[in-house]
Formats: sequence, C-alpha cells, structure tokens
Amino acid sequence: EQVAQDSPSQQSPLGHGGERDVLWVRLAHRQTGRTAFFVNHHGPLPINSGGVCGGVATAGNILRTIAQHGQPNDAVIVVGDFNADANSTTARELKAKLNHIFGGVVDGGIDNIF
Repeated sequence: EQVAQDSPSQQSPLGHGGERDVLWVRLAHRQTGRTAFFVNHHGPLPINSGGVCGGVATAGNILRTIAQHGQPNDAVIVVGDFNADANSTTARELKAKLNHIFGGVVDGGIDNIF
C-alpha cells in the first residue's frame, strides 16, 4: 500500500514516481492461534522530509494501514529503513502510538523497529 512519495527533487529523471509503500502480512501461530501483524516500510526521500506530504502524513498513513488491516489482538511489528531519524516528524508521530524498540546508527538512525 502506498503511504508516501519522494519529493520531486529525489524522483528519477526516467519518470519513476518515487512511490513509497508498506508491505504487510498477518501471521497466525498454528497451535496457539496468536497473531502478528508485520509491516515493512522504506521511507521517502530526502531523509527526514516525509516526502511530498510530510512526516505527519507518512506516519498517519502507516498507522491507518495498521488500523485497516490489523486485528485488535495482533502483536504489531513495524520495521524498515524509514529514511527518518529519531528526531524526525515521522518517527515522533509513530513513537506517539507505537513502542520504539530499536533505532540504527546509519544516517542518524533511519533504520527502526517499532
């Protein structure tokens, strides 16, 4: 599902739109029936911009995907190269709703696990 788009200055001169998606899957443990909702995201460029619509919208779109496709008892795991460090609007918005488990060190911590 598309949740963001690269800023025009970051898009390919070949006409590629720089669409940024989340890929998600719901998994169930066969014996216990417990479920996990797993989301992977590769965030928009430039770093910390949130892309065309900004960090608030990007985070909101990720959270909306979780709300639309997840179930109330799912363990939610969100991972990826968000192209957004710990101080970005995207990360702050996600941290307001999800537990931040890990932040990498590359480019100020753009790799995250929630």
